[in-house]
Amino acid sequence: MRSGIALFLATVAAGSLDARLPDGYETLYLSPHASNEVKEAAGELAQLMEQQFGTAPKVARLPMWGARNGIIIGPDANHEAFDENPLTDEVRVARTRHGLEITGSDNPSTCFAVFRFAEQFLGWRYYQPGETGLERLDSPPEAPSVQGADEVLLFERPSYLSRNPYSLGRAQEGPDWGSWHGLRERFYYNHTLHRVLPPTEFDRHPEWFAKDENGKPMRPPYYPKVHGYNDHPDLSRPEVRQWAIEATLDAIEAATSFQRSGTKVTSTYPPVRQSRGVLSVSASLGDSFVFGHFGEDYPWKPEGYFRRWPDWSNHVFAYSNAVAEGIEHGLQQGTWKSQSRPDLYIGTLAYLNWENVPDFPIHPSIVPYLTFDRSQWYDEAAKADDLQNVEAWNKTAAPFLGTWDYLFGYGFIIPRSMTEIVSESIPALHERGVRAYFCQIAAIWPYDGHTNWLLARLLWDVDSDPSDLLDEYFTEFYGPAAEPMRAFFAHAEKLWMEQPGSGWWLRHWKDPWQAGLWKQEDLALCRNLLEEALEKAKSFQRVESGLQANRFAKRIEPTRQLFAFTEAFHEYQSLCWKLQGNDWDSASREALLTGIQTAKAASEARSRMITLRDKAVRTFPLAARASDLQWVFRYDSLGANMAALLTNLVSRFQEEQASKITEALLSDWTTSQGIQWDPGREIKPVQVLNDRSFEHVENPRIWHRQFMDSEGIVQKARKNPNGFIAGNVRRGHLYQLFAATPGNYYLGKVDVETRQSLTGEVYIRIDFFNKEHALLAESPRARIAPVEMAGTRQTVRALMQAPPDAAYGRLFIRFYEMDPGSEAVLNSASVLQLKSRVP
Repeated sequence: MRSGIALFLATVAAGSLDARLPDGYETLYLSPHASNEVKEAAGELAQLMEQQFGTAPKVARLPMWGARNGIIIGPDANHEAFDENPLTDEVRVARTRHGLEITGSDNPSTCFAVFRFAEQFLGWRYYQPGETGLERLDSPPEAPSVQGADEVLLFERPSYLSRNPYSLGRAQEGPDWGSWHGLRERFYYNHTLHRVLPPTEFDRHPEWFAKDENGKPMRPPYYPKVHGYNDHPDLSRPEVRQWAIEATLDAIEAATSFQRSGTKVTSTYPPVRQSRGVLSVSASLGDSFVFGHFGEDYPWKPEGYFRRWPDWSNHVFAYSNAVAEGIEHGLQQGTWKSQSRPDLYIGTLAYLNWENVPDFPIHPSIVPYLTFDRSQWYDEAAKADDLQNVEAWNKTAAPFLGTWDYLFGYGFIIPRSMTEIVSESIPALHERGVRAYFCQIAAIWPYDGHTNWLLARLLWDVDSDPSDLLDEYFTEFYGPAAEPMRAFFAHAEKLWMEQPGSGWWLRHWKDPWQAGLWKQEDLALCRNLLEEALEKAKSFQRVESGLQANRFAKRIEPTRQLFAFTEAFHEYQSLCWKLQGNDWDSASREALLTGIQTAKAASEARSRMITLRDKAVRTFPLAARASDLQWVFRYDSLGANMAALLTNLVSRFQEEQASKITEALLSDWTTSQGIQWDPGREIKPVQVLNDRSFEHVENPRIWHRQFMDSEGIVQKARKNPNGFIAGNVRRGHLYQLFAATPGNYYLGKVDVETRQSLTGEVYIRIDFFNKEHALLAESPRARIAPVEMAGTRQTVRALMQAPPDAAYGRLFIRFYEMDPGSEAVLNSASVLQLKSRVP
């Protein structure tokens, strides 16, 4: 039991006290096998009863002679009502000759049973973790009597075997939200091979690693760091497969009573997950797209594309099958000293360019985890493609399917309601054989609470009516403010579900261009709805009395404050995009002066955004996931545009006063980047880039190019006039080097012509390296603005100061997730050296 829960409950409960503690409720007895977690859940149930009845029951161990007419809590794995499947969480509440029995098939299931009792028979709900999440229904049920005829009052099995919306759990106060809602992870399946076979093995066995197109082994790009983005090793090599098998058997031996025979690599990785009768390990690859090159005689080279990616599924699952077979063989050869052999489940990610079904059966111990981002189900074509692939996987030999979903809170500053997608996807996946559910969420609760609650309820009971669940949530959680709060989230959901463009994996995640989904009128509408909701909650508070009367206002205020942060974020992005749409080198004096005012307003919005973020996160811990702004400022061309304004004001118009204002703004911006612009010295721009027209873009000694294979990709030079054309690119870049002097500032510029949706990226960056080719620094990314605001032809600019030891820099041009069928034309490029402020 955590401290403070009694005070916590005293401030959040609704309704008046029931008459008294019912007969037989005076003691909560724990059976002999009840764990500490069950004891804690029983203690939290006792606190709820104290709030409800005015008296807290005692929590005590069951006497040796048993008990009669009491409440008995504990696991009973061998109960005749429970099935033999160790993966099934079963909960049961029954009245017997001993009293009320609250049991589960094991200790975690018993915790679930305790909280199901609190909900079903006492009327409690727990809508979000922490201070304001608990609520008792306005019309709660009558608590069941411990005396009477034997009767099963509740018996449930959750719809999904494994239920893990990741990071939805405890707050500082209150019960464990995950345990209350029956969330439980059963398996391992995460990215693993990059740890099992670390990059330092390249020194001993370079032939085990990915090959370049000439057959030469490639040192992993993050060597010697163990990093998920390192290239995959050569999965076709028997030595790589055997290494993974031996490492897994070693890890199982270290974590269980298994004793193996044969070769050992003394590994405790991959991690092993155990529960009664169940053993799970991961055989998943790292988090990379790169597999290297293979000879023409290799049978599992990609022969086509899957979702525009080269299809590596046969290659990966040939490896996975061999590893699974080797692990099974090793377990058969070894012995289990203190337990019977558990059932083995090998989690294996089916991930991006290996998410397609292979052309051959998979090993029966493999649980494939499909990794589709179902927030993209706003796109009917993406939804149909996902379901078709799940159906195909369901016809394989897998015992059941897993899925890795992405209903992120973190990485979004706009409110993003997902109730329609959750309501449809959870039943649809279950119908197609998915029984293990994982989802990256990292919730921002003031925006995500209703979606998270709906998701948890449907994972437990897929046949629940989503409309009824949402009606309850808004009615009970927001009380008199239910309608405006429901309208607020409904409008946010409408904007997400009606967005243009094709859905693809993680579209808009950690992408500040998400601000473009909202217009100013949307912000105004939602702001008014929040003010209306707060006023209704405060009116209720003025009428009602008691500590709990303010609970509805306390639930609305975090969303209201977080939305102020969203508004400042939107203003900042919009102003930066407005700057992006100008070619300052040919702009009039009046246009340059207007640009300064826009830059000043953007700088102020930036500061306001940070202040409002800090206030919301400091005041409301459940909004903490909104604290990271690094991904917002990763795309930041504000400083580069101010430098361009300053350069033109000085060199073309000798505007002294306007230049001072711009220099002050630029000084603030560079300080935020960890560098320093020291005003006061004459700027004399010098061009340092050799090929500014892409005339020599085919020459690899001048322009370095690297493009990942994708369906229909285009990368070619343009003649008359010179330029470069890229089309249908998922990942690709080119860059040109230039000599750099430490301390000087460098302003890069590229003239781009393209029509992309919000998420089709073309951006530039200025990077610096030392003489040993080590990367020293890189500028923020300067990216094309939404074409609706800046047009189809734009000038993108990036600014960075060369750090100490810089020997050369590069103008880096990146293409990322371009819209299918689209092209981008690079017309010209330049890098200006701006003199250092150091004498």
